[in-house]
Amino acid sequence: MTATRLAIIIGCLLAGLFSPTDNGRRNRGARGTGPLPPHAAHDAGGEGVCSRAERSEHESAAPSRQPHSSCLRGRRHEGIRFHPTRAQQNRPRVRAARQRRLEDIRLLFAKAALDYPPRQVLLRAFKNDGVLELWVQPARGRPYVHLKDYTICMRSGELGPKRRRGDGQVPEGFYRITWFNPHSQFLLSMKVDYPNRSDRIRGGRHPGGDIFIHGSCVTIGCLPLTDRWIEELYLIALDSHWRYGRRPLVHIFPTRLDDAGMSWLEKTYRHRPELVEFWRELRPGYLYFEHHHRPAPVRIGRDGTYHFQENNGDRPAK
Repeated sequence: MTATRLAIIIGCLLAGLFSPTDNGRRNRGARGTGPLPPHAAHDAGGEGVCSRAERSEHESAAPSRQPHSSCLRGRRHEGIRFHPTRAQQNRPRVRAARQRRLEDIRLLFAKAALDYPPRQVLLRAFKNDGVLELWVQPARGRPYVHLKDYTICMRSGELGPKRRRGDGQVPEGFYRITWFNPHSQFLLSMKVDYPNRSDRIRGGRHPGGDIFIHGSCVTIGCLPLTDRWIEELYLIALDSHWRYGRRPLVHIFPTRLDDAGMSWLEKTYRHRPELVEFWRELRPGYLYFEHHHRPAPVRIGRDGTYHFQENNGDRPAK
């Protein structure tokens, strides 16, 4: 670790320690420099939201019981209380984002002939492509619509899942957004529920945590979008959650797991058979959504492996 990198990490940790409203670890890192596949075109703490009780399309595991960063020493995760979504509307950064972005959001949905807010939000991140896709479900029983792509402006770690605290990795797998933080060190942030049950089984005692989609363009292990685009995406996800009480879904992949993507991964990572096997495990969930434009029901086995169930009511997307 270089002296510059160490100084950046220490500075970010100190910022979190002395900020009463942003306890999460939002650290800085270097842009990923891994090869692109041939077809690539391209803060715990603070005030947030706990979702209303609902049965998700994903059999997602319960949140981790570990403290989420050094900033939470002496405080258990379960003891933190988050304001409901209504209180978010009065937060200065949320109000400012709404004044700046709401008209653009309404135009975005109007051009797609969709009502706002959507019933459900689903985000698909492709790490090596640097893309975060926004998909929305207009109404119950309807397939999801691909609305927009955002650029993930910086990346840390390498392709492959996150397995331990401090490894700098962005997770890979199937998740949900559980917290909305309007006081983030990086403007606004949405917490991904890493580690899920699969991650806890496979990652051992210290899988880490504090994985966010946030503003600015610095990170170690998170998905930064810049301030401009986090304002837009935060409002879309927040308003959908407030109207329908459904947590946004998040699917994170190394790259697109179509034939070209898998072929590239198998060739590039032939010396890492455990990674290739993991990506083959994720692939049915990727392909199901590609085919149906609906997320496949997910089951996590006792060994932490992902299993996907066919939903007989899902028809192929046109």
